[in-house]
Amino acid sequence: MQQVVKSGTPEQRLALAEVLEWMVADGLAGADAAEQLKKERRYYRGGLHPLAIIAEQKWKKGSTPLTLELEVILRRGSLQVADRNSGVLQTIPATTSGPDVARLSQYLEQVKGRFPDKMHATLLVANDVDYDTIVQVMDAVSVQQRMDGRRLVRTELFPQIALGDAPT
Repeated sequence: MQQVVKSGTPEQRLALAEVLEWMVADGLAGADAAEQLKKERRYYRGGLHPLAIIAEQKWKKGSTPLTLELEVILRRGSLQVADRNSGVLQTIPATTSGPDVARLSQYLEQVKGRFPDKMHATLLVANDVDYDTIVQVMDAVSVQQRMDGRRLVRTELFPQIALGDAPT
């Protein structure tokens, strides 16, 4: 019969924060989701084991919760909608009169449907783009406007916009 051998080190219990840090380091959980769970559970003194708490989240193995760091890259010949984390999502060629802000707005409405709580976007602008074009694109990023019969309907998209230089 085998006997359990006790080591000279005291027993240490798993802590939720520690397990979440390991999961983030191993790519099993997103940093934002782990931080959110830590905040939610900070003052909770329930009897649940940290692994049970994590299991309740129903995170898929090897995947992280959907996040979006929306960027719109404005160049003379095109618009690109991108996620800073995953790359270009959509390229929208310019029309003969300039950027296709109608298509941009339509596409951003689809993005907003997937991320309804997201309010921020970053507009990255090339050096050779004029001011009026920047304002048109900012308007298309922040709100979608369409006619419903004789009524103008405005739908908020990503109203909090930061500006930056487009990558070269």
